[in-house]
Amino acid sequence: MQRILLLFLLSFTFLVRSQNLRQSNTYVRTCLNDVECSSINSSSYLYYDEATQKFYLKIDFNQMKTGLDSVDFWLEDLNDTYLYFVSSLPREQFPNLSSYNVKNFKMNGQLFLNSVWRSQSIDISIYRAENDMINNTTNANRFDAYKVNFSFSFSPKDFNIHKKPQRLTNVIFVGVGAGQINVLKAGMENEVGEAYNRD
Repeated sequence: MQRILLLFLLSFTFLVRSQNLRQSNTYVRTCLNDVECSSINSSSYLYYDEATQKFYLKIDFNQMKTGLDSVDFWLEDLNDTYLYFVSSLPREQFPNLSSYNVKNFKMNGQLFLNSVWRSQSIDISIYRAENDMINNTTNANRFDAYKVNFSFSFSPKDFNIHKKPQRLTNVIFVGVGAGQINVLKAGMENEVGEAYNRD
């Protein structure tokens, strides 16, 4: 009985925690056999670890699927795959919440996919969220008061995806719009998987 109760509590804790995580709209596009393939969905999570001042992106490619085989075929090579990006992001790079400025800069980090790490740069914009402007909240420690836009491209060949059945060989573009940041707290290390201990 105690074992069942413990399993229930663990499941409930995981469910509550995952419900509190905010997802971000993500657009993924490539071309396969001269056909443009794309998907847009709330399939990514953005995290910021205040202790280490690191920024993380996690994309779940399974969530990119629409459920239609004729549309999702190109995602088959990315089944059960997560893409991670990790980069240092000093706290001072976030714009002051007392103003409505946008901070634009380049982040140099590491991209992880299909058990391969590669260096990756992304251009990112961080700005105060519109709903926060309405509330006029100026707590400088509230990362949910920010939104981010960024995009980048990578080659499937760099991650050995081109050897899989669909033969994805063309550049894959990833864009995140009005992304919402989750604070990475103690005990949440598994949320960013392989990227957590990456320097």
